[in-house]
Amino acid sequence: MRSKILASLTLSFALGASACSSDTVATDVGFPDTGVLPDTCTDSEPCPLTPGTMSAEKITPVGDTDRFTFNVASASQIINVVVSNDAAFSPIRLEVVLFGPDGASLGNQRFQMNGRQRVELQVVAPAAGAYAVVVRDVGNDGADNSNPYFVVVNVISETDNNEPNETLATAKPLTPGTPITGNIGFQADLDWFEIAVTANSLLQIEVSAPGAPTVVRLKWELYDETGNTRIAESLEPVEDVAWPLENRAVGNTAGTYHLKIFDYPDDGMAADPSRPYTLTVRLVPEVDVQDLAAPNETFATATLVTGQQVTGYIAATSDVDFYKITVRNPPRIIRVVSSMGASDVDLSFTVLSRDGETPICETEDEDVGCRAFRFVPDGTGSATTLTTAHVARNNGDYYVMVRDFQDNDFDTTTPYTVTIDLPNDPDTNENYGPRDRSSAVPIAASSSTAGQIQWPWVTGFLSYVNDEDWYSFQVPGAGGVWNGDWMVNLEIQVPGPTPVETKTWLFASQNAPYPNYGSKGYACREATPQDPTPCQYPDGQNGINAKHGECADCNPMECFALFREQTNSGAHYIRMVDLDRDDFDLAPGGQYRFRLTVTPNCTLPGMCEGEFGAPQCMGSSSSLPNDCCGRP
Repeated sequence: MRSKILASLTLSFALGASACSSDTVATDVGFPDTGVLPDTCTDSEPCPLTPGTMSAEKITPVGDTDRFTFNVASASQIINVVVSNDAAFSPIRLEVVLFGPDGASLGNQRFQMNGRQRVELQVVAPAAGAYAVVVRDVGNDGADNSNPYFVVVNVISETDNNEPNETLATAKPLTPGTPITGNIGFQADLDWFEIAVTANSLLQIEVSAPGAPTVVRLKWELYDETGNTRIAESLEPVEDVAWPLENRAVGNTAGTYHLKIFDYPDDGMAADPSRPYTLTVRLVPEVDVQDLAAPNETFATATLVTGQQVTGYIAATSDVDFYKITVRNPPRIIRVVSSMGASDVDLSFTVLSRDGETPICETEDEDVGCRAFRFVPDGTGSATTLTTAHVARNNGDYYVMVRDFQDNDFDTTTPYTVTIDLPNDPDTNENYGPRDRSSAVPIAASSSTAGQIQWPWVTGFLSYVNDEDWYSFQVPGAGGVWNGDWMVNLEIQVPGPTPVETKTWLFASQNAPYPNYGSKGYACREATPQDPTPCQYPDGQNGINAKHGECADCNPMECFALFREQTNSGAHYIRMVDLDRDDFDLAPGGQYRFRLTVTPNCTLPGMCEGEFGAPQCMGSSSSLPNDCCGRP
């Protein structure tokens, strides 16, 4: 096809000439018309390149390898080679190799995408002399007769005065507090620095570069004296925003630490000598007393707490402080209270089991969610106090881990406090049993007449997170007036403000046809626009004095009946929980109390009349036939 196109062009030119001239002799001063373009820039006859001047060539024929040469005046200059084409589609993929004066390869890159192609190499010249650039098709199995590629070489003087510092052995010493400037001047450029750190100091690392990242996105990594153990790392933000200042804890032992700055990702593909960075490293005194003598960064080095208040600091990025308390004679309640003033640090802590890793409630609270983690959401700058309480069921050491919520902020001026203690449980009915009917505490009736049974006031505490208090009571079901349906009245009281939102459910026996009483069974409801007097109050306003059932002063009004066809005779149960299961109250005045009254029918006149007429007998306020009350 190519030879036919060339022949056609030649014929067209000859016809045009005979029409405009009387000459009958045509002179061909070019290459012989063989149908094949000449191969230039070969190994034997390379094409010279002038730095800064673009040259053009084609990959043709198949297997073509084009060689270019240029000179570098002195070692340590930066060589930049760019090979590109403008074709939206080309049958070739450009591959570029740079050779030094000794013939050794200094770099090899290839284009691996689609569309217009661009391959760049940027390396440091190891010596003065003649260099060569070789351009070919990846695989040497394609050619492009139509689309040229372009090659340009620039030789740039090194602007980074810290070079050479490519290795740990050539690391540039840093003076604390003195800024130093560098750049990623060539591909695979690594800039190593070292700094001598005194005991009981923090490293404060500040890196900045003008504007948003270009082809280079900077990253720094902090290493120990060997250069093998990475202690910390930080990646330049993508947006044009300041790179956050970071404090990094390196322990309380003096030594030489190393900092490496490079392009991210570490693939050696990018360089930008025109975008310098500035690095400043300072030594900041460690302010956390626990971290001075024996840093408590792991559970193995945790600070022992015996109920007293301890002060600490999140003094460095990713600072973690461990505390422990020893439990004897379990089960015991572990209570944790931690407070902090307004700070960039978003205070958080986690209560951990004896292994120092597993949340204390992970195994026993899987079904309702383990609440051992407490935190302040990111962005909160006000003072805060976090509390929790959990049950330690075994002898041994338990742990509390305190940190910044996202491990990205620190504060050397605002301390936090943490108190871990083992308070006595004020709930005399607490048995720390399973969260089901098997843990129920029996309640005996205090009075009984032919028309009513009444139980005494029962008092309890929701004294730890996910606490469930179960109680059982018996309603006679065989013979007499009690062998039928029962109207239940529940009174519930909480004397004053408490963080607990008390929620009450009633249940039948587990093997009853309808073991859960459903929506008629709870005494505290979540607030809705249709419920102007809910039993669920905001934290700190949870005083309750409410009645539920068939009574003149019940507010809100609930008609609550137990039907023998659904519940059978036998024990019935009350379950007390916190609404969201995350609050507790151990303080005097934080208790709840309730009392039950049962009447032997559900046909009383008044507000509940007709309530149980629906076939499903679930209180739809319907007057349909098949009344559930009084059925045999």
